[in-house]
Amino acid sequence: MGKAQRKEWLYGLVILLSLCFIIMPLSLAEAEDIPKVRVLISQPVTAEIKISSGTYQLIDEQTGLTINDSTDSGSWRITLAGHSLRIEKDGQALARTYQGPIYLHGMDRQENILEINGKKYRGNLRIYAPISQEQSGLIIINELDLESYLYGVVGLEMGFSAPTEALRAQAVVSRSYALYHLRIRQQSNTLFDLRADTSSQVYRGLEGERPNILQVVDDTKGQVINYDGRVIEAVFHSNAGGKTESSQYVWNEGRPYLLSVATPEDSYAEEFSTATTAAYRWRKTITAQEIADRTRAVTGRDPGIVTDLRIVETSPTGRVTNLEVIGTKGKVSVGRLQVRAVVDSPSTLFTLESTNPSNTSNSANTSNTAKSPNQVTGNPTGNSIINVISASESTQTYTIRDAAFYIIGADNMIRQGTANQELYVLGREGLTKAGNTSTSPGTGSQHTVGTSQSFVLTGFGFGHGVGMSQWGAMGMSQKGKTYQEIVKHYYSGGRQDSRLQIVGDWGTR
Repeated sequence: MGKAQRKEWLYGLVILLSLCFIIMPLSLAEAEDIPKVRVLISQPVTAEIKISSGTYQLIDEQTGLTINDSTDSGSWRITLAGHSLRIEKDGQALARTYQGPIYLHGMDRQENILEINGKKYRGNLRIYAPISQEQSGLIIINELDLESYLYGVVGLEMGFSAPTEALRAQAVVSRSYALYHLRIRQQSNTLFDLRADTSSQVYRGLEGERPNILQVVDDTKGQVINYDGRVIEAVFHSNAGGKTESSQYVWNEGRPYLLSVATPEDSYAEEFSTATTAAYRWRKTITAQEIADRTRAVTGRDPGIVTDLRIVETSPTGRVTNLEVIGTKGKVSVGRLQVRAVVDSPSTLFTLESTNPSNTSNSANTSNTAKSPNQVTGNPTGNSIINVISASESTQTYTIRDAAFYIIGADNMIRQGTANQELYVLGREGLTKAGNTSTSPGTGSQHTVGTSQSFVLTGFGFGHGVGMSQWGAMGMSQKGKTYQEIVKHYYSGGRQDSRLQIVGDWGTR
C-alpha cells in the first residue's frame, strides 16, 4: 500500500469511527438521559408475567442475587406466601421464597416489553410484598423512561382522535406533570412516583399507544413547562365550563401559573358530538336520601333526614366552595374539596333548585316535619313518599295515598300506636280534632317525618377546573392555535408572562 493510499485509508477509518461515536453512543446516551419514572400499575394477588420482547433478568434486590439468568422467553408467576413472595418459572416453583422486592430488569438496549396479567408494558418491573397491614396484594411498579410512559398516557387522557396541536399540548402538559411529581417523590424516598389512574394520569402501557400518539410525544420530546426556571405542576381537567378556576379556590394554595382564564372554546364539546355535550353543559337530579348517604360517607357526620340543601359560598367564577346540608339531626358544612363527592356532580360550577315548587334556586327548603296544629293547613291530594325515622334511629318508607292521613299529637310529634293525649288528623278535608283516639296497634314510639325530596343541579364543566381544559385545548386547536399558544394561554393566566416558558431537555437547561 502506497503512502497516499495509507493516508486515504486512515482518513476513511477516522471518519467511520467518528460516525460510530456520534451516532451509536449518542443514541444510547440520549436514552440514558431521559428521566425514569416509577408507576404503580396494580396491586393484584397474583402476577402472571410473560416476556413479549427483549431479554430480562430476575433479581432479588434484598440480597442482590440473580434469581434467574437473562432469558428472552418463558413466564413467571408471582404470588404471596405470607409476607414473602413465591415465584414459579414456567410452572415450576423455585426452592425458596423471597422477601423482595423482585426486579425484572430488561437487558436489551432497544425494546423490552413485558405482559402482566394480560396487559403489555414497556420497561422494567419491581414487585413488592405488602408493606402494611392495610394492603392485601402485590405492589407492582412499572419503571420506564418518561417518554415511553407518555406513549401510554396522552391518548387515554385526551382521546386518540383529538386534533394534533391539542395532543401536542397534552404531551407537554403530561410530561411536565409527571416530571414535577417524579422530582417531588425522589426527595421523599417513596416506592413510586405516579399512579396509573386519574389520581395521577391514566396509563395502561401499550394499550394506550397509537401511531399518532407516539408521533406527538416524539414531536415534543423533552419539552416541559417552566415557571421561574422550575418545572410546574401542570394540572389539567376535562372541561372548565367557560372559565378555568384559580388553584387557591380548589386546593387553598395559589400559584402564579394556575390562575383563572376565560376558555370559551370549552363549548367545542357540544359541537363535537351529542354524546360529549355533558362535558360542557349538564343537569342532574339527586334525592335527599342520596345526599344523606353521601354526606355520612364523605364527611363522617350524619345529617339525619335531609330537608334542605343550600349553597353558602362560591368562588369568583361561580364554583361552589361551601355547601350546607340541613337535616333532622342538624347542619353539616361541606367544604370545597368535598362538594363534588357529596352531590355526585361532574364539577362544582352549578346552581341548585328543589323539586318542591315552593323552594327557590340555591336554597331548597324541603322540610315536611310535623307542625303544631294551628300551623298545619292545606288539603293534600295525590301520592307522596315519606321517610319515617324513630327514636331508635330505624327508618321506614311509606306511600301516603290520596285518602290517607297524618296523625299529629298536640306535642308536635307524630305517633304510631295508642295515643294517650289529644290528637289531630290531617286528611283530605284538612285538620280535624280526633280526641283520644286509638290508632293501629303499636308501641307508641315517637317519629319525626321528612319528605323524600330531590334536588336538581344545573351546571357547566367537568373536573376541578384548574389548569388546562382539554376540551378547550381541542377547541383552540380547531381555531388554528399552536400547542405553544394553548399551553401559554392556560398557564400564564391569560397574559404574556415571561416567567413561564416551554423549554427542552426535560427542564435541565
